[in-house]
Parts: sequence; structure tokens; C-alpha cells
Amino acid sequence: MRSRFIGDGVRDTGCSLKAMRRECRRALLPFNGMHRFIPALIRHSGYKITEVPVNHRPRIHGVSKYTFANRAWRATKDMVGVSCF
Repeated sequence: MRSRFIGDGVRDTGCSLKAMRRECRRALLPFNGMHRFIPALIRHSGYKITEVPVNHRPRIHGVSKYTFANRAWRATKDMVGVSCF
């Protein structure tokens, strides 16, 4: 949903591994939840985005506290804000 609404074409922003050139930092606006929109902010500033496959490993210990319900409102609000940018 995020990719369709924002239109950045990125499939996986949930992966925390993000590499970028130093000059791309100027495109980043610090706000809580920015990590979801780093590719969109960088692309909007005219830089090229490339996705590289990474090896995802299953969780071995503990339980994820990430759920759709506890993130949906904030992520939706941030998504609307970024799309207006």
C-alpha cells in the first residue's frame, strides 16, 4: 500500500539495511517513522534508487512486537505527509 500511494516503486522498506551516498542525506527530513520513506525522499530529490536482494533469516528467539494494528495509524499519517511533500 505504501509503495502504491507514494509511487516510489520500492518493494521492501521493512528491511533496515539501507546504503546511500553521503550527498543523499540532504534529502532526508528527520521525523519519527522516517525509515519507511527513505527511498521515496531520496528519489523525490532526484537520486536513483536501486534495490538489492538480501538474505532474510527467520526469527530464532523471542516474539515480534510488530503488528499491523500498532503501526497503522502513525504510518498512514506519515504516508500522507510524505506524499504531500
